[in-house]
Amino acid sequence: MEVFGRVNRLTNAGRTRSAAGLLAGSLRASGAIFRYDKFPPNMLRFETAGESHGECLVATLTGLPAGVPVSLEAVNRDLWRRQQGYGRGGRMKIETDRAEIVAGVRHSKTIGSPIAVILQNKDWKNWTEALPVEEPVEDSGAVDKRKPVTRPRPGHADLAGAIKYNFHDARYILERASARETTARVAVGALAKALLREFGIGVLSHVIAVGPWCWSARQAGMN
Repeated sequence: MEVFGRVNRLTNAGRTRSAAGLLAGSLRASGAIFRYDKFPPNMLRFETAGESHGECLVATLTGLPAGVPVSLEAVNRDLWRRQQGYGRGGRMKIETDRAEIVAGVRHSKTIGSPIAVILQNKDWKNWTEALPVEEPVEDSGAVDKRKPVTRPRPGHADLAGAIKYNFHDARYILERASARETTARVAVGALAKALLREFGIGVLSHVIAVGPWCWSARQAGMN
C-alpha cells in the first residue's frame, strides 16, 4: 500500500497541481510507504476552544496525512508529563487529563481528515452556576452567581483583553488566557509527534545553561 502525502492547490486557471520540492524520500513504516513531495510551512494547523473552568477543552488539528499511527497511550503520557513538577494552585490535584479523540483517527491511524480532541474539566462541577451557557431567567428565581474579575492581574492578558472586547469584567479573558489552555496544545503536539516518529525523529529538551553556568558533555565526563 502506498500513501502519498501530496499538497495540492487550485490555480487561477482552475487546475490542480502538486507543490514542488522534495523534503523527504520514502519511508516504509507500519506496512505503508509514506512519500512526501513537500511539507509546506503551514502544513499543520491547530485551534483550541474552551474555558479554563468550562465543561471541556477542545482541540482540532488539520494537515496530518492518512495512515499515521496514533497511540492514545502516548498522547495521555504527554498530558501526564505536563502535570508533573511544581504548580502554583491546586488545579493539578483536581484534574487527571485524558484525551478523547472523537474524529480523524480510526483503528489507531489517521484518516486524513481533521482530528478533534476533547479534554474534560473535572473542575466544571464547581463552576456550573458561575459560567452557564445561557443567562439565568429572571422570573425563575435563579441567582446570578458569576464570579467577576475587576482587578486585572499584572503581566497577564486581563486588561488588554477586557479593553479589546469591551468587557467590564475580565473573567472571560482570564478563562481563555489561562495555563489550563495549554492542555489542549500538549494533546495536539503529541499528535504531531506521531508523524515525526514515522521518520525516526524524537523531540527532547533539557537545560544547558543557568546564568553563568553552562553544561557541557566534557564537564560531565561524557563523550
